[in-house]
Amino acid sequence: MNVIPFYKPRRVDTAAFFDRAKEIISDAWFTNGGRKVTELEGHIAELHGVEHCIAVCNATIGLQLLLNGLDLAGEVITTPFTFIATAHAIKWQRLTPVFCDIDPITLTLDPRRVAEHITPHTSAILGVHVFGQPCDTESLDNLGKEKGFKVVYDAAHCFMTSHHGTPVAQFGEASVLSFHATKIFHTFEGGAVLTNNSELAAKLRLLKNFGFKGVDWVDYLGINAKMPEMSAAYGLALLPYMPETIQRFQRIQNAYRAGLNDVPGISFFELEEGVRGNRQYVVMFVDAGLLGLTRNQLWAWLWKQGVESRRYFYPGVHMCEPYRSGKPWFKTLLPVANRVTASVLCLPSFFDLGDGDLERIIGEVRYAHANSDEVRRWFGSFLEAAPSEARLKVLYDALLRDNCLEVDVGR
Repeated sequence: MNVIPFYKPRRVDTAAFFDRAKEIISDAWFTNGGRKVTELEGHIAELHGVEHCIAVCNATIGLQLLLNGLDLAGEVITTPFTFIATAHAIKWQRLTPVFCDIDPITLTLDPRRVAEHITPHTSAILGVHVFGQPCDTESLDNLGKEKGFKVVYDAAHCFMTSHHGTPVAQFGEASVLSFHATKIFHTFEGGAVLTNNSELAAKLRLLKNFGFKGVDWVDYLGINAKMPEMSAAYGLALLPYMPETIQRFQRIQNAYRAGLNDVPGISFFELEEGVRGNRQYVVMFVDAGLLGLTRNQLWAWLWKQGVESRRYFYPGVHMCEPYRSGKPWFKTLLPVANRVTASVLCLPSFFDLGDGDLERIIGEVRYAHANSDEVRRWFGSFLEAAPSEARLKVLYDALLRDNCLEVDVGR
C-alpha cells in the first residue's frame, strides 16, 4: 500500500547545503557558536522583529533554559492542549504546571480562566500559540504586568507568524521556536529563544554553554544546549525557500476545504482575522452525530487506508503521566480542552504532498462518511473484549507494522 505520511521535511538543493557544509569543515569549527549559527541567529531575529535570537539544540531545552533564566519558582499556568514537551519543560525545572482551560475558538489559553488560577505561588504564564494561532497576548501580557509575574510563549508552531502586523515573538518576555524536522522550518533538530530583553539573552547564552563566562570561569549552573554548525547550515540553505513553502501550504489548506466543506460533521480550524500564519497544520473537527463516525473511528479508518492522520493533541497533557496521577481532578475542570481533544484530527500536510495524494485523502474522508456503517463495523471488530483505548493502541501498533510507518513527533 502506498502510505501517505503525516509529514515530510522540506528538502533543499543539496549543493546549497553542501557548500555551507564544506565551509564548516574547512573552518574546522563544528559547534560552540561558529559562523553558521551566528548567521542563522541574525536572520531569525530579523525575520521576527526581535533583538536577540539564541539558537539551541531543540525547543524543549529552549523552554527549560528560558524558565531557568527567569529564576522562577512555584507554579506556572499553562495549557493542557499542547505537545507534552511544554509541561515536561516546566516539570524538569522543578516548577509546578497548573493546567488552565482553553478558548473554544482559538484553542489557546483563556485569559478569564487564567485569572481564576492565580495564587500566591504563581510565578509565570506559559502560553502556547496553537497551530499558528497566537494566544490573546494583550490580555495575558496585561495580566502578567498587573500581577507581577512573567509571561512567556511556546511558539513552536509560529515561525514567520504575525498578529495584526506584529511578529508574535515580540509578545511577552520571550518566545521559543521549534526547528524540529516536523516543522515548516527546520535545522534537522533545533530551536531558538527570541527576546528583546538583552540581560536575559546574555544569561541564556551562558546557560546554553555550561554557564561559562570565560575560558576558565563558570558563573551559572548551565547545560550543553548549543546548536551544531551543520544544523545551522541546513537552516540557512532552507530559509530562502520559506515564501514558496508557505504558499504551497496555503494551497493545500484551500484544497482540503474545497474538497470537504460540504461533508456533514467536518469543520476546519480557522485563524483569527489579522493572523498571518505559516499554514502548516490542517486541523479539522469531527462531529460524530453529523458525520456518522467518531473522530477515533475516522482516524483509525484513514490509517487503515494508508493515510497517516494525527489526533493533535490527544488525550491532552493533563491526561498523560505524570500529570494524570498527580491531579486526576483536572479532567473535570477542563471541559473545553476535553471536548476539543476528543474531536480534533489533523490531516497530512507537507510541501511535497502531491495533488493526487490530496485527492486521495479527501476521497477517503468522503468515502468514510458515505459508508459509515461499513467503517463502524470494521472498527467494532477491534473493540471486542477490551476497553476501547487499549484496543486502539493495539490497532495503532498493528497499522504501524503493516504499513511500515515511522512516527515522527518532537519539538
